[in-house]
Amino acid sequence: EGKVYELIPQSTKGDETGKVKAGETTEVTYVYKEITGNVVVHYVDTEGNTLAADTKDVENGSLSEKYDTTDNKPEKIEK
Repeated sequence: EGKVYELIPQSTKGDETGKVKAGETTEVTYVYKEITGNVVVHYVDTEGNTLAADTKDVENGSLSEKYDTTDNKPEKIEK
């Protein structure tokens, strides 16, 4: 899949350390969340002034997800 996850330490359930107890099963659960990112396209002139509203190309995408902003690249922008 290529997804990357990070541990959420405060969500850990159970005792991470201790001693094994006869006849008992000790369970520890580690909770992870997917790391995601965004791709935003900005449209500016040579002076850095905004020419058009930003476009969200990818929102909360997986780290291995490919993106292509060429469909958000107009040849001309009229203001």
